[in-house]
Amino acid sequence: MIDNPSKIITIEDVMEMLAISSKKTIYTYIQQGKLHPINKDDWHIEGRYEFDLVDVVRLKEELKKPGLTTKEVAQQLDVSVTTVNKYIKQELLPAFQEEYRGINCYFIHEEELEVF
Repeated sequence: MIDNPSKIITIEDVMEMLAISSKKTIYTYIQQGKLHPINKDDWHIEGRYEFDLVDVVRLKEELKKPGLTTKEVAQQLDVSVTTVNKYIKQELLPAFQEEYRGINCYFIHEEELEVF
């Protein structure tokens, strides 16, 4: 008897969990080593990749945004993204840069926005 069986999910389940609309993105994560199909070597037998739910949950945490994007801040303040970038440059709005989904972006902590 297995004490802690892993839940096996399909690529469609992964797409839904990660809010991804393209299988190509999943294949990119596999190539980058961010996602590991449990049947990588024999997927052709089933005709599809299968994944361990725990691995997908881990990736979902990795892909979480570290804060609000400049676009989200602009929407909340009802100003343009350009204005938000000016606030950041003028050091009126504390922000930090971090890579998110392969792009270097500015992020603002929600608490910092509230103070602003």
